[in-house]
Amino acid sequence: ASDFFNTPYDRVTPEQKKVIKPISLGRLFGKGVKTTAEDMDKTYAEVEAVFDRYDKMIPGLAKFQAAELASIESRGYIQTEYGWRRYFSREDRDNTHYSGVATEAYNLRIQSNEAMIVREAMLALRREFALRWPHEDVRLAIQLHDEVVVSCRPELAEAVAEMMLELMQAPARKMP
Repeated sequence: ASDFFNTPYDRVTPEQKKVIKPISLGRLFGKGVKTTAEDMDKTYAEVEAVFDRYDKMIPGLAKFQAAELASIESRGYIQTEYGWRRYFSREDRDNTHYSGVATEAYNLRIQSNEAMIVREAMLALRREFALRWPHEDVRLAIQLHDEVVVSCRPELAEAVAEMMLELMQAPARKMP
């Protein structure tokens, strides 16, 4: 929203976030202009202008999406950076322009990579916490999507936070 509306991050309004979120997710996961306009109760022209601007902000998106669909059509599958493959039926391969197939393809690539990054970070956190502190001093409490809750003694909070930041960013930097 900040980039899209050319507004400092701390000045983005809830209304601006409300406008850009469905457009961002729709554009990212293959929803078309017509469906997005209907979902948002906006005109086709309004949403098309936003999609065009979005594509200019993220010029590699359309290329990424085209490559994913081409992979399905030619090889019958897409593959994540970590080597996971999602195979598509002959019918799906012949209908990649339909939103459902495209959405599934884009979602796999985006979501599975995030899951692998979080998985790697969680393993590193557990390993490093165990090496550095007793379990009763620092422990992983819960992980949900890309968020982690850690329980620790108050005097360790700063050191734990610094370690968490480093260990949670490291897998993304190493990503193939």
